Amino acid sequence: MIVQTSMVVVVGRVNLLYCPGRNVLILKLIFFKECTICSDSTIHYIDETLQGMWYDHLKQCRKKEGYQLLSTKNPVSIPKRLNDKILALQQTFLNEDNNNNQMKRTWVTVEDINSFYIMDSEIKGQATSNEFGELIGGRFSGCLKCHQCYVGLWSCNIQLKNEDDICLLNKIVRDVDFSILPTSNDTKESLIKRISNSKYLDDIVIYYPTYSVLNETIQSHQPKRRSEGVVMGSTYRYDGNDGDGEGKFVIKLPNYTSYVRHPDNWHGRPMKNSTFLAGLICWRAGWPYLTEISRRCPPTHCQILFYYGVFKSHIGQHRDNSNTQYIKDILSGKVQKKKGHPSGGGENSQILGSNVLVLTVGSKPMLFKFKYPRPTNLTGKRGTYETNPNHQFTCGNMTISVLDPIDDLMMTHGVTFLYKKADDVNSWYRIGYCFRWLSSFKDFYVDSCTMRLDAKLVSKKRSNRTMNRNIFT
Repeated sequence: MIVQTSMVVVVGRVNLLYCPGRNVLILKLIFFKECTICSDSTIHYIDETLQGMWYDHLKQCRKKEGYQLLSTKNPVSIPKRLNDKILALQQTFLNEDNNNNQMKRTWVTVEDINSFYIMDSEIKGQATSNEFGELIGGRFSGCLKCHQCYVGLWSCNIQLKNEDDICLLNKIVRDVDFSILPTSNDTKESLIKRISNSKYLDDIVIYYPTYSVLNETIQSHQPKRRSEGVVMGSTYRYDGNDGDGEGKFVIKLPNYTSYVRHPDNWHGRPMKNSTFLAGLICWRAGWPYLTEISRRCPPTHCQILFYYGVFKSHIGQHRDNSNTQYIKDILSGKVQKKKGHPSGGGENSQILGSNVLVLTVGSKPMLFKFKYPRPTNLTGKRGTYETNPNHQFTCGNMTISVLDPIDDLMMTHGVTFLYKKADDVNSWYRIGYCFRWLSSFKDFYVDSCTMRLDAKLVSKKRSNRTMNRNIFT
């Protein structure tokens, strides 16, 4: 079918689509535009069905300030001023004696983040000509020919290619407590014993399927975690009367909400300079694929995740900053403004429109899989979602996954090892450095690394566990 419109010839086709909400068959005209991968036809819906309404909403979200992709507005690489600052920090870190490293004894502060802030005048300014990463997956529009899928993927996977960056990251990983990494001789019991004795990890209490301590159980498939954030101010004694903690020493850090944990079990430590440098490397390599918000400054928080083959560690399908109800509300006309997805009684912390950067290091890659709703069932439960090979990344050593905020509205994502019957999984591990842009700062106790609860959150307290942690570990 060919349609002539104002001297522009558009090629299209007619589909019949059953719309459950209206209980009718709809005559559906679909137009095409050029695919970003194979230069063929990518579907663009212009009808008034629920699916068309949802895609129109996603397009409007992308146009909002902060969500914009800036490939047409500024150079594809980081401004030269910032690249020079990163190179100077890298050189300082590499030259420091491991036994007398001043950078290891200092924390990263909000002022450090602000020193990298991008001004409007720099967006179109001089950029470095270097390329720090190679695109190896994702970043395409929907195309039935080359992807067999109506859903595109703006998230992507990058392989680091700069040898200096790789050398530095190999040194940064040494800051990890190596006692919590597996060996070929480990059993579940021997590994969990070392993990439970380490003060490096967040001392997390889990509630499902039963109440237990994550670092002490071999039953849970959740990854072990360590949370670090940039410091606002310095340590001080809390003398207020808003909730818990009167007379205790606290420090202000960004808080990352957790859907499956209560606020009394949220953790935070000051971000190490080594972690900050890893974030700067990811920020620079992922620069061409970041939204405007995420280009403005480096990430402010890192959750370091430890996955173990012997425990069958994985993260199930989920959204970071949204939920299915948001899709339902948009299609019903109830909501037009995205507020983010609060959790456990705490406000949303991740800045809307920002990306998530995930750096992978380790002995075994994992499969990162996106799933999306069927075109005739946009509001269906997550169990009805589908995927295809083009919506899956292999998170191998020294790769960076860039998660896009618009994809998070549309799709769920999860990660898992790929197992075969003959595999010896005892020595498998993957470390995922998950960098985020967080805006909410809370008080965290110096002696336990847990968040101080204000009066509102005290009522939601679930755990009375006394935790043997310290922000200096």
